[in-house]
Order: sequence, then C-alpha cells, then structure tokens
Amino acid sequence: AAMPVVPVARTLSVLAFLLVCAGAVPSPEWRPPATPSPSGGGFRDEHQPLSAIDPARIRFPDPSSRLDAVNAAGFSVSWRRETPRASNASNDDDGLEDGLECDEVVLVTVTAAAPGTKHWVGAYSPPRAAVNATAPVKYAILHDVDASYLKTGEATARFRLACNRHDYDFVAFADDWERRQYNDTTHTRSDTVHEAVAVARSAVATMAPAANRGPRKPRVSLVSPEPSERVGSAEDGDDLELAVTWSSARGAEAMPRLRWWEEDASGVRTSDVKVVNATSYCYGVEDLCGAPATTSGYRDPGWIHRAALRGIDRSTVRFVGYDLTDALGGAYPPAGERGLRIRVPRVGIASSRKDADKKIKNDESPFTIAMFADMGRGTDDDAATWNEYGSPAFNTSRALAADADVIDAAFLFGDVSYATGYQSVWDDYLEMIAPWAARLPFLVNPGNHEYDYVRSAWTGHADGGGATGGTAQTYADVYGGVDSGGECGVPVERLLPGPTPAPSSVPGAYVAILGPIALVSMNTEVDFRTNSPQWTWLDEALGSIDRSITPWVLFAGHRPGLVDSDWGKSCAGVDADVDDRAWTCGPKKPKQNEEGNEGSEEDLRDASDVGVALEFQSHVWPLLTRYRVNAVFSGHNHVYQRHCAFDPERVGSGIDSHLGRIRDLGPGDDADDAARSEYGKSGGCVARPSRIMTTDNDNDDDGEESEWWVYDEPNAPVSLVVGSAGAGFTRNSVFSLTKGTETCEFCEAVMYEFGYLRVAAVNETHLRCEFVETQRGNGAVLDRFYITQRGGAEGAEGAEGAEDEVTSGWRFIAFGCALALFVACFAIDVFVPQDVVLPYVRLDSIDEDGEEEEEEEEAAVDGEV
Repeated sequence: AAMPVVPVARTLSVLAFLLVCAGAVPSPEWRPPATPSPSGGGFRDEHQPLSAIDPARIRFPDPSSRLDAVNAAGFSVSWRRETPRASNASNDDDGLEDGLECDEVVLVTVTAAAPGTKHWVGAYSPPRAAVNATAPVKYAILHDVDASYLKTGEATARFRLACNRHDYDFVAFADDWERRQYNDTTHTRSDTVHEAVAVARSAVATMAPAANRGPRKPRVSLVSPEPSERVGSAEDGDDLELAVTWSSARGAEAMPRLRWWEEDASGVRTSDVKVVNATSYCYGVEDLCGAPATTSGYRDPGWIHRAALRGIDRSTVRFVGYDLTDALGGAYPPAGERGLRIRVPRVGIASSRKDADKKIKNDESPFTIAMFADMGRGTDDDAATWNEYGSPAFNTSRALAADADVIDAAFLFGDVSYATGYQSVWDDYLEMIAPWAARLPFLVNPGNHEYDYVRSAWTGHADGGGATGGTAQTYADVYGGVDSGGECGVPVERLLPGPTPAPSSVPGAYVAILGPIALVSMNTEVDFRTNSPQWTWLDEALGSIDRSITPWVLFAGHRPGLVDSDWGKSCAGVDADVDDRAWTCGPKKPKQNEEGNEGSEEDLRDASDVGVALEFQSHVWPLLTRYRVNAVFSGHNHVYQRHCAFDPERVGSGIDSHLGRIRDLGPGDDADDAARSEYGKSGGCVARPSRIMTTDNDNDDDGEESEWWVYDEPNAPVSLVVGSAGAGFTRNSVFSLTKGTETCEFCEAVMYEFGYLRVAAVNETHLRCEFVETQRGNGAVLDRFYITQRGGAEGAEGAEGAEDEVTSGWRFIAFGCALALFVACFAIDVFVPQDVVLPYVRLDSIDEDGEEEEEEEEAAVDGEV
C-alpha cells in the first residue's frame, strides 16, 4: 500500500526541525556584538607625572631680590603623624625617636601669607636632596587637596611613606614667579618659562631604622639554574628554580639569608628549616642609558638579594614557608610575626620527564595564573604623582592579594611600574605588590616603558642594556623612542629576575613550565622578524614543548599582534580637514634626525598598533598556528579585548595576500596603505565562540545564571588584550571612537574596565578564563569563556569535572538527537502498520516540544547584546 500522506508530513516536519537545529549552530562568520562596559576612568593620559617637574627650572629665592623676599615671606612647612602614638609608646609627645613605621601616613601642612594656585609640596628622599637636581618621590598641588587654601593660606596633604632605605623631608614651592622672555619678532616680553621657587623645607621625617634599612619587598621568582646544574635545554623551561628576591640598604657584608621550610595546607611545618645564603648585586647610574634615569630620576636603588629554594619536590610539595634575615639583626617579617608562605607551582601533568605517565589529579584544584599588563603604581594618599594610575593599580594589587590563595602564579606582560627613569617609582611599586608577589611566582617581560630609548644610547651602552651581557644589535629596541626614560630594560631585569634562556640572550624571551601550562614570553621591543635571533629562538622553544606533559601553551608579549585600534591605520581616503583623527594614520616613527636617532632612520620600525600587528602577523603568528598555541596575550593598549580564534594566513583574512611582501620588507621599510586597509578583516577568524548559560549554586548565592563563551577546539590561537591592570584607558578602539555605533570585525568583547584575567587549566581539554574587575572592589567577573581542545583517552576521562560546568559539545548533541529523531520517524512511517495510532501521537508531542525548546535556545543566542 502507498505510504499515507500524514506520516510523511510528520517526517518532513522532523527534517525541518533538524535544519533548525543546524541553523542554530553559530557559523564561522557569526559573532555576538561586542559588549563594552562603561569607563571607570577620568585619568589623564600622562605616563609619569614626575616628568612634569623639571628640577633644572627649580630655584631658591634670590637673597638680593626684594620681590623674592616679599613673595617667599610667610611660608612654612611641617609634618605630623596622622595617627598619634599611644601615650605609653615612648617618652616624648609622639614617639618620634622610634621613627615612622613603614607605610605610615603623615600630614604635611603648608602655610603661606599669599596663597596661590601654583603652590605645591614635594616629598624628597633622601632628605636634603638638591631640589634643583633631583625629582621628588611624590608631590601634591595644595589647592587641589585642600580647597580652603586660597582663602586661609593653610593646606594639609596626606602622604603615605614607604620604607625605601632613606628618610624623607618636605619642600614647599611657589610657582608664581615667571621669567619674562624677550621676543625678537614682536619686541615684547611674555611669560613663557615657569620657575618653581623652593620657599620652605620641613624637618626630617625619620623612618624606623631596622625596617627601613633591613630586608624588605620580597617577591617570588622563577629563575634558570646555573648552567652547570641544568637538566634540560634552555628552551625547555621545566627546570626553573623557585627563588625569592628582596631589597635592602645592606650589601653582602651583612650576610643576607633566606630561611625556608615545607608546610602542609594548614600551615604546619613538615620539614627541617633550611638556610640559604643570598647572592647580592646592584646597579648604578653607569648601567643606565640616559635621562632622566641617569639624572634627576636617579636614586640609589640599594642592594638586591636573591636566594633559590632548591630540593623542593614540586610534584608533592604545595606550600613553603620562609623568612629573610641578615647578620646585622635585619628580619622580615619582623620578629614575632608569622613567616611568609609560598604556594608552590606544580610541574606539568607529569611530575618530571622521568615520570611522564602521571596525570593531573582530579582532586586537585585547577592550576590558575593571573594574566595582565600595563599596571603602574597606585596610591591611596593625596599625591598627584599617580594621577593616571591612581587607585586602579592600587586596587588591582589589592585584588591580587585577596586572590593569592587561589592563584598559582602571576604574569605581567610589559609596562610594569611605569617608572620611566624614576627609581623611586620602582621602590614604591615593589612595596605595593609585596602582599601578593611574596606569596606566588611573579613573571614579567618588558614593555616599551621599560625598554625603549634612542638608538645612540643603545650603541654606546656597556652591556647592551641587559644584566647578562650581549650585544647592542641583539638587545636594542627597534622603535627608537624614549618611552623607558633611559632605563633600557635594566631595572626590570635586575629587580624582577626571571628565566634566562641562553642562547637567545634576549631579555624577556623565555619559556616557563607551570603546572599543565607552558608560558612562552617574547620581547616585542626587540627584532622578531623571521630568522632574527629572537624568531629563531621562538621557533625552537615552541617546537620543544611536549604537549603530552604540558597540554596548554599560552603566548605573551607586550605589543599586540591583533588589536582593535586606529593607531597606524591606512591613510587612504583620510581627509585631514574632516577626520579629527587623521593624525593617527600611517607609520609612526621618531622624526628624522631626532636627537639620539641621527643616521638610524633606515633601521627604525613602525611603532604604530597596526604597523606592529602587521609585522607580528607576518613573522610570529605563523609559529603560533604551526605549534598549536592555545591563546596569545598582549597589552600596550589600555583596554580589555577578547577576539576570535585568528589566523592571518587564512584565505579571506584581508592581509593573507600581503604577508609575503611584509616579510620581505627591509629593516626600515613599512607596510603600505593597501595592507593597512585590509587589516582586521573577519575572514581571519577561524572560530567564533558559542554562548551558553550555566548555574553554579556554589558561587552564585541566588543561583542566577552565568554567561559563558566557548571556543570549541579552535584551530588557531584565541587573541586577548589585557592592558587593564591600572594605566589610564587607551581609547583607540572602533567602538570607543564611534561611540558604540560600530564594532571591530574580529572582536568578541571590548571593555574599558580595570582588572586581570584569571586563567585556570581545569584539565587537559578545558581552559577556563575569567576577567575579574578590580576598581569597584566587589571582584565581579565581567567576562567568562572556555577554550577546549582534544585530549587523549585519559584526557577525556579527566574532563568530567569541566563538563559539570559547561557542555562544550551541546551543538553536536542537539544535532545528534535531531538526527536520531528523524531516523526513528522515518522507520515508523515505513515499517509500522497504519492501524497503530499511538506512536504518531507521541511523535507529534515530541516534535512539538522539540520545536519549543529550540526556539528558546535561539532566543538566548540572538538576544545577546
């Protein structure tokens, strides 16, 4: 008999349902609109406010000048503790003979007979420093911190004083005098050069000597062992030693020592105390490149000490306690306080290469790394010194300290302190990060504000700017700017040591194996073109990672290889009379014959965002795809951006046809407008994430759903910009410039928020990432996503825990269910006798429910904003 019409229609309806299911699966070109968040900003775009003060333009009142005498009259400056000592603390009124405690706040009061809007007070350390040769360590504008100053002639500013080896004093300045310059053209005199005049100086604020000069500012490092003690090659990164670095005013003669012991999770000591003598070293003005690092910004950096913790079995030991001492009675923490505690990073999935069959234990918490860039130094006092970073950097550091118990390591990829030649900023920065950097390994690589300086300074520099020697050709930055303020990478390398990957000799280029994660760091300020020393090292290092032991590879450098920015965009069609950002188009280099770069224009590279990204995509990105790097991280732009999984060599990427020509460019040649105009096309997106909603009652008190984005086994690295740790926002993104009317083609999320990315290797197949906001203080997670990859049989077995949180294969499950339903319907239509009615009723019900469920899923995806 012929098949009835109604059953066939039901089968066709199921087929339609199958097509709807397939249609709900995001295509490679589909993406949700970017989801920017409001700014927490209002910060000025000045990288180092200390540079606003030129000591050469500071003078003292001229005794022979009647005007100076009149204007300087009536000024005074004094200080007192914000919190007075208890009456039994000492024999004097305020316990001053004991000295100020570290990080104690003092109130600095300035009085003036004729107050003015340009009056300010600076804190100097060492005290009695020559104010016309040395920059202050911080300063405050008097009428900004005390609005009554202009009426009352008295203002009080709060200054928090860190223990930085020296005492302090405070100087009041009147900036009311101006030299009147004669203009030969107009034959008039005009006020063109401001001069600050030092009008009053306070008594010395003495810090407690023991704490101020003894061991302080501990930070945990991962360093390469001595060559004679290496087990593998320099590229392996799996034989790094846990070490502690700290600072003091005392050299090797004080016999600085590290005492350490193993602990269990409850803090009970489980081993004997071991004592390690530290290696001591320092750096001086002769090691730096130029001003201000060698002039007004220079301050004695003290002694740096480092001791390695050898003999720890990182496959079993999870916690180590330690303290710092010296032969002169120095102790940190102070006597009577509990010692410090390090969360020991595991080695890879295997405990060692000799025991490669061990896998991550399911009962261990996921190995977690905090990833961020562009931090700076924040403060919570009245200092105007930190007007750009202000509270954001301070709050990010506080958030990391609060999270330190669940973070195994931290990685800051460039623009660390923004000292830019002012040593006092490094001192304050190390003090700020100590609450968390003393508890977990802290890795860094240099950015432009640690590394870049004029070419003549590099070629004349004794050891090429590094602490381990080398040549200027290997070390010199390729951009020729002055962003480091003459540091040339020296302070960051000495103060925050990390792995040293010989034979590369490029500071900041290394591999660190941490748990199941391989961190691969590059120095974007040094030549990375194909066959350069750094490129050759990267090729070897990436190829040497054993993915059966270390399944996840995260790559980081300061300047981004992919970023939503108009800095360096194509100049084609740009009308300078209409486009108010026309100045952003084209290559960005120092001006020809600029002081310090004379004769080197042919060698300098384009420092614009687009120019760097085009070179990165041409030379470095092919290595990332070849070696299956999971994610690539960068900063430089002060924003949080999450992109698609990207491959510039993919046909349709826009620049795929330009890559060969960019690789063939000479040292000083730049990508042309044709390549710039094709930058950032969506055709380079190999994979887009899918959106799912989950409920985690353990973490969400009200059981609300959380939004996650899943990159399901992408065949290219996911790109992220996390330049959000403290520096004022860089509003170069398409979203920002168009006020939300446009989004970039490869972006998945763009946020102007301060925070860091918490990256956790759940197991071999699931990498969980959460962007944690830090400015508002509630630790809100603003972006959540997973990256998945295929694992072996054991890896799939270990994925069960992750599947409880997110079912990354939901699309395939839905597709399979729909296909099975179609086959069942077709079989019933063909083989079931026509007098059997009940199955058709059930099929109708199932089909109807399926349609309703699919409509809900579609709405959840399409409704994303």
